[in-house]
Amino acid sequence: MSNAEQRKRKSQLTPRREPVQARARERARQILDTTGRLLEEVGLNDLTTILIAKELGVSVGSLYHYFPNKHAILYAMGEQWLSSMTVALEELEQQDLENLDLQQFLAELLDRLVAVYREQRGLLPLVQAMWGIPELHELDERHDELLISHLSAMYKRLGFVCPPMK
Repeated sequence: MSNAEQRKRKSQLTPRREPVQARARERARQILDTTGRLLEEVGLNDLTTILIAKELGVSVGSLYHYFPNKHAILYAMGEQWLSSMTVALEELEQQDLENLDLQQFLAELLDRLVAVYREQRGLLPLVQAMWGIPELHELDERHDELLISHLSAMYKRLGFVCPPMK
């Protein structure tokens, strides 16, 4: 894919403008929250910007002031999820991991990740979208890189070493 195609694709996934005023930030949050709820209720295939706007009680044009299309809303939801996951992993990394046994570490890790997963509405359809919609593949790759980099660093601190490759 050429640089021009990448820029065009990226522009189709970014919000129209970054909300500055509190009211605009709140509306963007409402859009993401409503989309998450609708993903749970109707699924990805039946989710439309018309439905999102109707649920919010705004015009589709108003919705488009914030996001250019459905994929951009899903992309923003994915970024929000990855941001929450990053915070959870970084908080765990700040703990005194060297003094935890494996069972304690895994319990702490799972508690934090489950909390992030429960917080994100519509997560299963969102993850399915990340796999199935080419414009969202980058989010899936970022998710994998995030987990691998943080977990490998934490496992190293816990004393795990990779066996030599045969």
